Amino acid sequence: MFEDFAHDVEFTLYYVAEKLRKQSADILQWPVLRDGYHRLVESSDLEDDMQFIAAETDHLTNTLNTLREKIVAWKGD
Repeated sequence: MFEDFAHDVEFTLYYVAEKLRKQSADILQWPVLRDGYHRLVESSDLEDDMQFIAAETDHLTNTLNTLREKIVAWKGD
């Protein structure tokens, strides 16, 4: 599950960069990071001694979602 979440993070950052580079970036669908986060923390991929990852990925999800919203509002969709 962590690989899936990392993939979504990578594409979110890519799409944000594309949006910053050009006004009309063709973004068909943004990754849904919150869903990926929930799948990650509900999976067995995180052992008890790795729970800090859940906290950090939650923070990363919030940050990237806010960044996406602000960039889209600024540059238009």
